Amino acid sequence: LRGTAERELADEEIRGPVGLPPVPARDWEVPGQTVGPLVTRIRAGLHKSWTPNAQGALWGKTIYLSPGHGWYWTGGSWTTQRGWSEGVVEDLSNAESVDQFLVPCLMAAGAQIVPLREIDTTSAMVIVDNDDGTAATERGQYQEIGYPGLFSTSSMTGYAHAGAPLTSGTNPFAAGTNRLMNTAATETARALYTLSVPADGHYNVYISYSAWTQRAPDAHVIVLHPGGQTHYRVDQRHHGQTWVFLGRFWFRAGFSPTEGALALANDSASAGVDVQVSLDAVRIGGGMGLINRTGGVSGKPRYEEACRYHAQFAGAPASVYDASDADNSDDVSCRSRLAAWLHEDGEDSVFVSWHSNAGGGRGTSTYVYGPNPVDGTYNFTGTPGSDRLAVHIQDRLVHQYVQYEAGWRDRGVYSAYFGELNPSYNNEMPSALLEILFHDSAADMVFYREPWIRQQSGRAVCHAVLEYFAERDGQPLVLPPEPPVGLRVRNAGPGQVEVAWSPPLPDAAGGDAPTSYRVYVGLTANAFNEGTEVTGTSMMLTDLTPGQGFFVKVHAVNAAGESAYGTPPAAVGVSATGRANILVLDGFSRLGADMNWMQNLGYANPVHRIVMQRIHDHREGIGHHAPELAALNMAFDTWQVEGLAEQAPSWEQYELVDFIVGRGAQTFDPTVWDTLAAAALAGTHLLITGSEVTAQLIDANRTDLMSQILGISAMTASIDTAVTFDTDGVFTGIPGAGFGYVEGFSYDAGGAEAFISGGALSAVSSSSGGLLGVQNITPGGEVFTFGFPFETITDAAVRQEILARLLDHLAIEAPVPDAGPDIDEPDADAGPQPDTGGCGPDRICTTETVYGCQCRHGGSTPTPGTFLLLALAGLFLLLARARKERP
Repeated sequence: LRGTAERELADEEIRGPVGLPPVPARDWEVPGQTVGPLVTRIRAGLHKSWTPNAQGALWGKTIYLSPGHGWYWTGGSWTTQRGWSEGVVEDLSNAESVDQFLVPCLMAAGAQIVPLREIDTTSAMVIVDNDDGTAATERGQYQEIGYPGLFSTSSMTGYAHAGAPLTSGTNPFAAGTNRLMNTAATETARALYTLSVPADGHYNVYISYSAWTQRAPDAHVIVLHPGGQTHYRVDQRHHGQTWVFLGRFWFRAGFSPTEGALALANDSASAGVDVQVSLDAVRIGGGMGLINRTGGVSGKPRYEEACRYHAQFAGAPASVYDASDADNSDDVSCRSRLAAWLHEDGEDSVFVSWHSNAGGGRGTSTYVYGPNPVDGTYNFTGTPGSDRLAVHIQDRLVHQYVQYEAGWRDRGVYSAYFGELNPSYNNEMPSALLEILFHDSAADMVFYREPWIRQQSGRAVCHAVLEYFAERDGQPLVLPPEPPVGLRVRNAGPGQVEVAWSPPLPDAAGGDAPTSYRVYVGLTANAFNEGTEVTGTSMMLTDLTPGQGFFVKVHAVNAAGESAYGTPPAAVGVSATGRANILVLDGFSRLGADMNWMQNLGYANPVHRIVMQRIHDHREGIGHHAPELAALNMAFDTWQVEGLAEQAPSWEQYELVDFIVGRGAQTFDPTVWDTLAAAALAGTHLLITGSEVTAQLIDANRTDLMSQILGISAMTASIDTAVTFDTDGVFTGIPGAGFGYVEGFSYDAGGAEAFISGGALSAVSSSSGGLLGVQNITPGGEVFTFGFPFETITDAAVRQEILARLLDHLAIEAPVPDAGPDIDEPDADAGPQPDTGGCGPDRICTTETVYGCQCRHGGSTPTPGTFLLLALAGLFLLLARARKERP
């Protein structure tokens, strides 16, 4: 329970303003209507026999998410509603948990997410509006393609760039226009929004339109991104004149109509003279605060701001977010009133609010609405169904936390007059508020500062939502699977690459077993195609051309949906001989509180920030190793360290092992070091990079290997973030470079190790003169060790030059035909091979094993077999490829 001091402090923040009138209904709402799924993702060729509910168990369900408090304006300045406590600020930790861990799980199960605060952690934002035309090149451009008579201007208002900053009461959705496009049975016209993407990175994608009863129930929306095209059908009869969330995509910086754009096509199953598609605005990114509350904008990312400001930007009337003379009080009622304003009659929804507690206790509690204060009683008078939703949230969270502490305190379900849950403001959906733990408890916060525990907490709430709907609908409960592990991608013969993985690890609080897997292929570590579903734990890609390079990741699938996360990406460079001579070993599997971003926000102590891109980057570090190797035309395989237990590579075939240690202490089996040492002594060269390489060996009590294999006698911590290369060594002449976090590029290296040589040669120095890289010549191979992650070097040209010098020094070249052992081609007369669809427009063969599917140049349709990775400052360039824009 909250303590007396907090109750006195926050009573108005608990209740919000009272006696407010109901929010107005939307103009197009039809009482008694039935609302189906708002957004449906279309996957061509999805094997529905393997996935009974191909959209996931939450398809057709809308989840209104409130990440609690946020920055707000009061007393002439911006402040958080909760202060620093045990290393966190609740306003920020709520948002981090919901945006990065709860949202992906719910979406993977098919849910439509309606955020009550911004949920994109990306600080950049670009909006292209229909009124922009082709003139606003700093934002992008809007084009209408097709017969002009198919387009007209709607009589309803739409989004407009109202000028930033916005003052209170300014509604950007009341200031502009939107266009209409007549529908047809097959596509005859489209509108294209091309975005001027400010930087490489992940962005949420949103659209807006004017809703009406005669809008297309299946407006065809296509996101064009570096991985290909993702198709949606959007019911434009609902949720108009606001931002509708589609998904999260990676875009390259720049202006590209084929890889940085969104299109709306006019094909519709309900085509008719009176059925039209509305064309308003497209937004990517969350952006920075843009509401001026008389003293300027907050200067904070929008996802950190309170609901009160998000609601205004989302098009809500002032009665939703400006009901009193205090922003923090308005914010409380805003969360429930915004949900009620956006929700439509007949929509199948729940409301979930995420908080942490305070007041001198420990453990987890969940609340429903009641007429009482926060006093430990239960007198439920809220919206029907809220009580069952709360029970499931409470049970799932407690079950999760007893995995960490057997005596975790189950405080139970209570009622209170929380404004967020008040049925006077929102009686349209079951609503529950969770207090996940006590942020002023040192014992509780040991757990909450851990990124992996935040991730599992998001999963627990996601599972509770699934359990609520299954119970209510009388359906068996199926939970989405956990991610597969141990991805291995290797050359397996001329023109062939085998992708293999292991099933998810056992987890007492995890999901159900997968029934299939989805294999994704892409030209970067961030952007992938729509995937191919397979039933086993391996897949063969065939008819590939030497010199190609591409990335692969795998997700698990069952009737509830897809695993929220997949394997980290792995990469391969296709060999001309059918075998690679370089192995990339990805060992950066750790998440820990000591990796958190420590942000100075003006408190006496810095704040633990769990922003995944900064602290781990979802193990996308290979995205800065593989492109450089491929640009040098090298043939390489990838093994994720977890896969060594399932299948050991043929170490003797590799001339070089590139070991990605990353940042932080060891999480893999320490015998990996013995294996690498044996390989080095047998003649294999090693490149080992990471911020705690020698610390791992010291922790494992293997200083013998540190001395014998690395040639290092000791190390000290370094805070340097720039390096220079020795003038008389392998890397002579390479310009100095920085390393560390850059938004949209790489994670925070967390410092470096400065070495004391025990016989190794100096290779890389820090800006202050420390030894950050060494070269050791063993009786077998040479070992190069960097005391910082290679992938965090910010200059791609420097990364590529380092590898080029290293390979030249070691005399390693790409294998050529007749080099190495012969590998037989598949027997063309071995009988019919499985082929359930050949090669699709998403550039991947849609079978588990396909021979002769004509995927080379000159074949019928491009696939991974047509991928050609060219060197240009270490970046992948895409071949021109045929695109099929209707699923």
